[in-house]
Amino acid sequence: MTHEEVLKECRRVLEEGRVTAPLRPTPALGTFPLNCDIAEDIAVVTFLTSMPDEKSYCSEQYVFELADGVWEYLGGGSASMDSPCPVRLPRTGLGGAHLRLTGHGLTRRRSPGPYPERRWIVTAELQLCDEAETLLLDERPVAVPDHGIVSAVWPTLRPATATALAADGRTLSSLLLEPRTWFHAPE
Repeated sequence: MTHEEVLKECRRVLEEGRVTAPLRPTPALGTFPLNCDIAEDIAVVTFLTSMPDEKSYCSEQYVFELADGVWEYLGGGSASMDSPCPVRLPRTGLGGAHLRLTGHGLTRRRSPGPYPERRWIVTAELQLCDEAETLLLDERPVAVPDHGIVSAVWPTLRPATATALAADGRTLSSLLLEPRTWFHAPE
């Protein structure tokens, strides 16, 4: 997919409010949407691109801001992973954890409006184990696809707590996400 095609697909995903991704992506050449998260007027859409060696993939995040009813692309980032495709791992595959941080990003808004503390859009990519059914970012539920890779977005540099819940609603574990420790950002 070209960059323009990816952005067009991102906007389609944002209009639908969800990604229709394969339940368990299989190693295949190409680019497809993996997940998305929308928090009021900001969003992140993550795409998966298989690498030519067919043994690894690249996770690409695209960050958007809703302005005058239109999703405007602000930027994003990518990271490579050393596996052919994302899969839901057992806890042992995550070093005994129920969730782990696998990536993060920071994008500046075009216009924070009347809220100067909302100048930044923070993104985090998390991997949840097969026991985790739901993710809460602070109190907000974030969709967990079957493959367990979740992208989350929030509008300030304040720390957020990611909590993995079991199918019965029991808390499995929590992880404090502290953007100010990830990179230097001006106040």
